Amino acid sequence: MDPPDPTFTMTYRDALSFVLENFVLVLLDPSSILSLPWVPRKLGRIARVSNEFRRYMTHMLEKEKQMISQRAPGRGNLMSHLVRASEEEQSAVRDGEEAEDHMQASQGLSDSEIIGNIFLYTFAGHETTANMLSYSISLLAAHPEVQEWVAEEVHYVLQGQGTSETWEYSLFPRLKRCLTVMLETLRLYPSVGSIPKYTNDRAQSLNINGEVHIIPPKTLVFLNSFAMHKMPRYWGSDSLVWRPSRWILPSCPGTVSNGASLSSGIIFDKETLLEPKKGTFMPWSDGPRVCPGKKFAQVEFVAVLSTLLRNHRVRPVARDGEKEEDAQQRILDVVADSGIHFTLQMRHPTRVTVSWVSV
Repeated sequence: MDPPDPTFTMTYRDALSFVLENFVLVLLDPSSILSLPWVPRKLGRIARVSNEFRRYMTHMLEKEKQMISQRAPGRGNLMSHLVRASEEEQSAVRDGEEAEDHMQASQGLSDSEIIGNIFLYTFAGHETTANMLSYSISLLAAHPEVQEWVAEEVHYVLQGQGTSETWEYSLFPRLKRCLTVMLETLRLYPSVGSIPKYTNDRAQSLNINGEVHIIPPKTLVFLNSFAMHKMPRYWGSDSLVWRPSRWILPSCPGTVSNGASLSSGIIFDKETLLEPKKGTFMPWSDGPRVCPGKKFAQVEFVAVLSTLLRNHRVRPVARDGEKEEDAQQRILDVVADSGIHFTLQMRHPTRVTVSWVSV
């Protein structure tokens, strides 16, 4: 998006990128302090860019309201849906179409609430998906055999298709091997390692190894997805190994344990994805509070990966005198050396460089 007027000092993309990189400070919103003249220049910039991003959000919100007043169709994005749903709610209340008790409880979202929701959705969508893509691409670079395994499916499903801009949505559910790369990456390297749950007003009982444990009402519980996703009981003796083919049921003909296909005549459409046992795989949480962006993230990832592997392969850039297998191991070491920085991140990502080559 280009700046709406000369008073904007940067593009929406640049403002968004900066805000995402400094998410924690922006979330605290210390604008009144960071705007003071004696504050270090770098911290002062956080306040200025944060304000610029809010101005973009406000501009888009006002533009959507203007389109509603002109009875123009919405743009189909999240901002459009939130604004139009809020306007409809407020209109219904004004016109007396709601019951009196509902009128008092529901007045639609305020402008600040809409902007706040957009900001959180933007962060959740960009940060987690970009983070997961960086892990997946790094792991693919270290496992060329997995790239070929996925590419077989990509070539089969996309044969005769044009550019990615013309692909039909119905193609994406058929790219199951692409999705397994995402699922396996999230199993070992979930963006969020601790998932909060709450017992509400009722106690919950847990049966662990034959012993019943009672969780009191109104208790906050955190699920350790790092441990949950690696338990050999559920994921086998190789639970610490990155192996996307584990997500394709072994009964499927033409697939072997290392992920390679037995022949080029494999019937990809008959492959079936593994459905993990409930409570053993929760990268998007689970239950009524499952992440609303789960399906969007899956489609986005499959679209990106299939586009990349259709005509290209990713390779590690070897250092002087370094063998290819040593470069691949270096990638695995960098990926394994990860830690929590709001989300899971590699501690030294710059120690690895990859390149894309045409095939």
